Amino acid sequence: MPIFIQFYMVSSKYRTEATDLDQHECVNPVSATPDETKNEPSTVQLQKNKNRLNRLKWKKRRAKRIYSRKQRAALKNTMTQPAVAVELHQQNACEYLRQWSDEHDSWKFKKNIQAWLINHALEDKMLPKHDFRLFCRYARNLTGLGREHLLKQCAQVVERRDLPSDHPSPSALDSQQKLPMDAELYEKLVTHKVALKRAQKLLKRLAEPNCT
Repeated sequence: MPIFIQFYMVSSKYRTEATDLDQHECVNPVSATPDETKNEPSTVQLQKNKNRLNRLKWKKRRAKRIYSRKQRAALKNTMTQPAVAVELHQQNACEYLRQWSDEHDSWKFKKNIQAWLINHALEDKMLPKHDFRLFCRYARNLTGLGREHLLKQCAQVVERRDLPSDHPSPSALDSQQKLPMDAELYEKLVTHKVALKRAQKLLKRLAEPNCT
C-alpha cells in the first residue's frame, strides 16, 4: 500500500476519534465533585435554619406584646396620676390659706402653693367659696410678679366679659328654665359667670392699700 494512502487512513482515524470525544463531552456534562456536593446544605440543615428563623420571629412578636402591655399600663397610670395630683394640690392650697388665717404665727410662705392659688383663684371647682374669701384677704398682701400676674389674669377676664351673641347669658338661663341647653355649654357659661365675679372682686381688693 502506498505511503500517502496509509497517512490518509491514519489521519481520518484520528479525526473520527476527536469528533467522538467532542460529542461525548457535550452529551455528558461535567458533574459536581465530591467536595462541592459536601458543601451543599442538607435537608436537615435547611430545616434547622427555618426553625431558627421561626423562633426569632416568635421572640420578636412576644417582645412586642410585652411592650404593648407595659405601655398600656404606663398610660393608665399616667391618666390616673393627674387627678390625684390636682386633688392633692387643692388640699394643700386650702390648708395653706387656713393656716395663714388661723395660725399665722406658725404659717410659712410657700411659693409653689401661692402660684397655684393665683392660677386657680377664679375657678370655683379648684378653690371653694369659703377659701376664696380667705384668698381675697391674702391677695391684698401680694407683691412683685405674683401680684402683677393676678392683676393681669383678672383684667383679661373682665375685658372678655361679653359673651358671644349666639350664647344666652347666665341670667337668661336662670329665668328661662325651659330653654334647651347642652349641659357642657351651661357649665361653661356658669363657670364664666363665677370667674367674672371673682375677677371683679379681686381687682377691687387689690386696689385697696396693703395690710399686714
